Order: sequence, then C-alpha cells, then structure tokens
Amino acid sequence: DDGGGEDDDDDDDANGRGRAVLSSLHRPNAWPTEEVWGDETASVFRSAVEEYYERMCHAADCILKAICDGIAAENAEISSSLRRLLESTNNSTNRNTIHGNESDDDPHHTSILTLLGYQPGSRHKKGSKGYMRPLVSAHTDVGMITVLLFDAGRCASLQRVADASDADPESKDWIDVDLPVGGRYDDDDDDGDPVFVVNVGDCLSELSGGLLRSTLHRVVPRPCTNVSKEEGEEESVVRTCLALFVGLEPWTSLALPSGEVVTYEQWRKDRIARATAVLKNR
Repeated sequence: DDGGGEDDDDDDDANGRGRAVLSSLHRPNAWPTEEVWGDETASVFRSAVEEYYERMCHAADCILKAICDGIAAENAEISSSLRRLLESTNNSTNRNTIHGNESDDDPHHTSILTLLGYQPGSRHKKGSKGYMRPLVSAHTDVGMITVLLFDAGRCASLQRVADASDADPESKDWIDVDLPVGGRYDDDDDDGDPVFVVNVGDCLSELSGGLLRSTLHRVVPRPCTNVSKEEGEEESVVRTCLALFVGLEPWTSLALPSGEVVTYEQWRKDRIARATAVLKNR
C-alpha cells in the first residue's frame, strides 16, 4: 500500500486519498506501443523514462525545498505559507511512487514529464505566413517549478522575458536561455555535467507573495539549414527537451499570503479559469 499507511478507509475517503477517490489531475501515461516501436525498443524507452522521472522528481523536491528555505529564512511574513508547503513536499518525497505507473493505483502527486521535440517547419521557411513566429507562445507555467533539460538542436531557442517584472506576453524584450559549453546532455564533454534550467511557476510565485516572479518564457524558431561540421557529419538541427512540470498532491493544503486556505487542486483550477477568462476578453 504505497500511500495508505495505517489510516482506515473512512479517513482515506475524507482526505481524497482512498484508492477509489482519484483527483481529476491524475491521468494515465501515453506510452509507445509494441506494435509501433517493437517490444524491446518500447520496453527500454519506458524503463529509461520512468527512471529519469523518478530521479528528477526527487531532485525537484530538493530544489523546491532549497528555494523555500532561502525565502522563508529572510521573510518571516510568508514563512508560514512556505513551511506548510515544505512539510507537504517532505511527505511526498518519502513516498517512493512513479506517477502514472499502471502497477501503482495510488499516485500521490501531479508532476508531469513532457518530452518535447522541435524540427524545421513552415515557420522556418521564408515567405511562409508564420515565418519566424514563436513555436510556443509566451506563457508562464501553472505549477510550482519546471525543470528543463535540452540538447543543442539549432532549429529552436528558449527565451525568457528580459525584465522579470514584465508579465506582458507581447513584450518585445527577450533573452535567449543559452547554456555554457558542456551544459547540454548531448555535448561531447564526458567530464561535464548537464545544466538544468529551472522556471518558477505561478503557484510558487503566489505562495512567495510575489517575491519570486513566474518565469514568462517562449520558444522561437531559428534559421537552421544543415551545415557540415566534418566530412560525412551534419550538425543537428532537431531540438529535444525534457520538461518536468512539478506539481503537488491534489489535496495539499496551501496557506496563501492573503490568508485564504485552499487545496492545490482547487488553486490550479482557479488559476486556469482566470487565465482562460483573460484570453477570452482579448
């Protein structure tokens, strides 16, 4: 019983943690089928992704704890909000479960690992209607933090808004998120460790009372005609990114700086509803 402890069924149901009561945020994974990929390839892929997910969730918990510890130590007025969050994160870390694994009937958090791929298309072609328009429009992430790992593919670039206080998606001032040499996971430097990019999400921003700004970011196309690096070898243009969107247990109680207490699931629904209303009014 991965999440059951010794609580009785009534307590589980009351807290939304019983096996029969799953949050709307829990969804099964979509895995490549053996019919399409073959048995061995599909199995190896799934095993590798599950292991990466498990390890990165642990790393993300450590990152989140370090961020909250640092802010709470210097800002007593919001420390209660962040300390409650830390307690919840610590409880989740102690439950060693992989979200979405069909062998686990009681997923305990809502972190999502998304595999993103970008390749040359119509927005890279001069004369096309969408030439050089963003591949992913400017936005912030709704959760706690997002942990990114990406390669050196040249057809796309991650950008963040130049001024962290600027929340306007139509901003004209953007900065490329460039990694140091050896910082990408496909670099040739075997001695170097990959560099992860961490974006602040909307929920953590609100819990911090705005001290941490949600990272407004976008993905834009780059000119990417293949250029031969050496005889018989072409520089890669396709860009691959692993994005871990870190969430909490749906029933986690959040004490907002405003004094309101709400579950993470309800906060997330309210935040998406507000964002949707803004889009409709544009």
